[in-house]
Amino acid sequence: MVKKLDVLFVRAPQLIDEPASYSILPEGIKLVTILEENGLSSMYYSADFMGKYRSTIIDNIEKREEILKKETKSFLNLSHPKWRKMKYILKKYNPAIVVIYPHKSYNYTSSLLAAKLAKKVLNNVTTIIWNVLGIYDYFISPPYVDFVIKGNYGDTEYITLKLVKHIKGMKKTYELKKIPNLSFKNKGKIIHTNVRTLLEDLNKYPIPN
Repeated sequence: MVKKLDVLFVRAPQLIDEPASYSILPEGIKLVTILEENGLSSMYYSADFMGKYRSTIIDNIEKREEILKKETKSFLNLSHPKWRKMKYILKKYNPAIVVIYPHKSYNYTSSLLAAKLAKKVLNNVTTIIWNVLGIYDYFISPPYVDFVIKGNYGDTEYITLKLVKHIKGMKKTYELKKIPNLSFKNKGKIIHTNVRTLLEDLNKYPIPN
């Protein structure tokens, strides 16, 4: 029996690789550090990382279009190698919660696909689209997305910690409507909680290991 990981943080993949695909996102490292310091087993995973750089830049325009068409089709139907690797990671670590970060606009679709894959592979997994800037209804509407956490308000990591503790039933149980910067569904209705803009005590942020 695979030991269940509390939280898997996923950097959503992009269709076409570029060197920036393999950069480490400090936001993700900070979140994982905070979760770990609060007793929640967590891991950072970049869904772009395949072990080597895969460039699809080809001089021949017709050949390039053919390859991109094939890559796009496999990407959208979840048969692309990046999705097969993520499926392996999901099964290996069996997370209770998958937090997905659409860090760029071109990762919006792939973030929803990642949530869809997580629901398909794992039983009783909770999916969170994280640090979202605007278009909240777009992200929370699909049935395979459970929560959206609004970003760029200075307190995203600790709001995530509160939500994770609520989901896990750890210590204090927070009523969802009292957690700020959150979107979720209740009986088919989309709920947006109040927005909190700043973290009052910056000393709460840990130094990442």
